[in-house]
Amino acid sequence: MNPVQMEKDQIKKLIIKRNGLTIECFFTKRGTLQGKIEHYGGNSTEFAYQFDSQGHLCKVLRDASVVESYTYNQAGQR
Repeated sequence: MNPVQMEKDQIKKLIIKRNGLTIECFFTKRGTLQGKIEHYGGNSTEFAYQFDSQGHLCKVLRDASVVESYTYNQAGQR
């Protein structure tokens, strides 16, 4: 998933502004954080979060590049 393209079922958006930093958070209908965009000093950084079928966080992307990747055992532990 491209961090800019949010899922069609995304319905919630939260905007936080503090000390020149603006964070836009995007959530699915089920309340799962789908992505965020951080704006600061004229620059923007986009994050996207990918989950498996059990709802475990599998990947974190920053500006369309994978920065974190997680796997889980059968008990759901990383």
